[in-house]
Amino acid sequence: MKGRYLLPALLFFLFSGCDRIVVDEPGVQPTTPIRTQFELAYSVTGTYDRCNIRYRESNGDYLATNGVLLPWSYQTIVANDFVADVEATCFAQEKAGKSSVIILVDNEAKQRGSTSGYGATASAIHIVGSN
Repeated sequence: MKGRYLLPALLFFLFSGCDRIVVDEPGVQPTTPIRTQFELAYSVTGTYDRCNIRYRESNGDYLATNGVLLPWSYQTIVANDFVADVEATCFAQEKAGKSSVIILVDNEAKQRGSTSGYGATASAIHIVGSN
């Protein structure tokens, strides 16, 4: 009698905590779906009046914007393994301040960079889809 309940109990404990598993055909190894698109956002904040910001767009090209008022942000959709890259060089008249850059993936902060001092550059890089 004891052996009769052992296999169902083991199967219950084995599969009760698992995520959904997709099996395409009988005999094929189970796979979990791979995400192919992510929401990416860059954010720049700080105590400076203006910043020169350089960032990587979803097509892989780098864009530069000069004299941008803070706070600043940019959002787009990117593919898995996209290398997100943002940097901000900030300045203000006769004052040293602080600036921060953040890379967010699906509204979760993945990488941060900060700096202080006139003309200093804050930067952050993150590979989307990696932890």
